[in-house]
Amino acid sequence: MELIDFNPLNRRYTYAGTDAQTGETVISEAFDKSHALAVKDRAKDMKDARSGVGQDMRLACSIPPFVQVELTNQYGPEILKDFDALLFVINRDYPHLMVHGT
Repeated sequence: MELIDFNPLNRRYTYAGTDAQTGETVISEAFDKSHALAVKDRAKDMKDARSGVGQDMRLACSIPPFVQVELTNQYGPEILKDFDALLFVINRDYPHLMVHGT
């Protein structure tokens, strides 16, 4: 597969290649979740150091773009607007993305 595009804002890689069985061109996308996990870890370190407590809102979770796509495909775009439902699904299906428990 050949890299044809990279979006640094959401760390999305777009690849193009040829399917060996059908000969058709295949476009695929991959997301690098390392940035989202680093944000989550940094927020957890801030919580442990009690930095920002009582001063600012703290990050509840870090949702990488590929998880956003999975959520909208499974539940529809409304899930991203309903905070309580979103946190319920994240706690249940993606607990590794949570910084602060609810």
